Parts: sequence; C-alpha cells; structure tokens
Amino acid sequence: MTPEFQRKQLRKTKVNAHKKSTGGSGSLKNASNNNNHKVPRPENREDFLALDFPSRCAVAGLQLGRTKVFLRREAFDRIEAMRSEKFFMAAATIQKVVRGRQIRLWYTDMRYAAIIVQCFLRIKIAERRLSAERVRRAAIIIQCSWRVFTSRQYFFEMQLARRTAAMFIQRAWRDYKNTPVGPTDEEIEYSIIRVQSRWRGKQSRIQYQMYLAAREQEEREYFERVELERQQQEERARELELERQEQEARERERELEPPPSQLSPVNEHVPSPVPSPHQQPVVHERQITPMPEDQFVEYDSAQLEDLFHEITENNWAVVENILDKNPN
Repeated sequence: MTPEFQRKQLRKTKVNAHKKSTGGSGSLKNASNNNNHKVPRPENREDFLALDFPSRCAVAGLQLGRTKVFLRREAFDRIEAMRSEKFFMAAATIQKVVRGRQIRLWYTDMRYAAIIVQCFLRIKIAERRLSAERVRRAAIIIQCSWRVFTSRQYFFEMQLARRTAAMFIQRAWRDYKNTPVGPTDEEIEYSIIRVQSRWRGKQSRIQYQMYLAAREQEEREYFERVELERQQQEERARELELERQEQEARERERELEPPPSQLSPVNEHVPSPVPSPHQQPVVHERQITPMPEDQFVEYDSAQLEDLFHEITENNWAVVENILDKNPN
C-alpha cells in the first residue's frame, strides 16, 4: 500500500466521520455518549505521558480485550500506512543497495576500460615524444658538429688570412727599406707609357665614333637614293604599262574594223568568223623595251663594297625586297 493510497483512504474516513457526525437523532445520541467518554487530546509529549494506559490507548485509537485488540479506522489506517511505508522503505533500500552495487560494478568496469585506453594513449604519446626528442637531439648534435666544423674552417681561414696579410706587410716593408727613395726609371717609363696609351685610346675612340657616324650617314644616303630610284622605276613601269594597254586597245580596235575591200553597198549582216578548234589562238607577247643608257646607275667600288658588307651582315632581307620590286 503506497503512501498516496493511504492518504486517499484517510481522506475518505475523515469525510465519512464528518457525515456521521451530522446525521439524525440517533447520531446525536451517539455523539452525546461519545462526548461523555471523550478523552482530551494531549498537545505535546509530556501531556501524553501524563495520561494513564487506558487513556493513552484511547488517544491512540486502541482498545485491549482479553484475546484481541480492537482498532479504530484511523489507527488501523495509520498502522497500515506505517507498515506500507516500512515495506516501501525496505524495498527502496534493497533496490538502492542493488542499484548501487550494479553502478559500482559498471563504474569499476568503465574505469578499468578508461585506464586501459589512457594507458595505450599515454604509451603512444610517450613514444611520439620520445621520437621527437630523439630527432631533436640528433638535430642538435648535427648542428653542433656543423658549427664546430664551420668555426674551425673560419679559424683556419682567419689564421691563413692573417699570415698572408703579415707576409704582404713584411714584404712591403722590406721593399720599402731596401729600395731607394723616389721612383725608379722603369716606374717612370711605365707611367709614361700608361698615360700615352690612355690618350691614344681616347683619340682612337673619338675617331672610331666619327667613322661610325659618317658610315651611318653614308648608309642612310645610300638607302634614300635606292628608295628614290625604286620609286622612279615604279613610275616608269606604270607609264610603260599604260602605254602598253593603250597600244593593245588600238590594236584591238584596228582588228575589229573591217577592211575597205570587203565593204558592200548593202548593209548585210556579216557573221563573225568562228575560230576552228584546231586553230591556235593569237598570243600577244609583251615587247621588252631596252633600257636607255642614260638610266643606268654607276656605282664606284667603295659603294659596292659597302653594299656587299651591308648585305652579308644585316640587311639581306631588305635588299631582297628591293630586288623583287625592281627586277630590271
């Protein structure tokens, strides 16, 4: 019996008791009898202990017989509630102990598993740290060895440089002490030759620059002259082409005109002669007119040599274009 059920039962008993107290005349008679035998309810523990045993039993809702114990409803419900609460507390205690035991076992297993996992993880972390520490120590040893080697090399080089510098200083000092004061004839002659070579080199460079400028001017004038001649040749070629076209036009007009002997007084339609398939067509060949002697350009040997050098060195493509445009 749960405490909730006990509370509901106690509430029902109180309601029923209230209804009985508010009943008919019989109920009033019983109530008056009860009031005559009513025992005052003690307010505290001292008042309860001051009562005698029957009063205490009456207050508690008990009545002792020879072989039986009679209980009121309230006392019975209270005792049943206490019994149910005792059973409930005992069951709760058993469940608590069992669940606690289960949880402790589960916690022990989980703790053991966590310890194993942590052990493996710590082993891996320790191995990685150990490998990293080994790599770091190996790198430190390599760096130390390399620095020792470089320091020794630097020390040896410094010693060699100092020894060499000391030898140079000693040799210069001994030369200074052993040689007379002032420059020798060989030194004076060497200095004069150096000055002369510098001056002649400067003069030669100036002359060479002037030669290059003059040569560039000559090349520019030559190319301008060649371009002018090319333009003149193009103009003459155009004039000759126009003259040839005019001559061909006059010849065609002359061929189309009928001869005077074949003219008749009657205007009759004369069919044009149809060429036979075996007859060869008339081909008008282009007449090559000789170039007058006054148009020949005379070149001297120096210009031809410069042109040859320019062709062989740089401007062969330009010369080819000029020759292609002016084949005559």
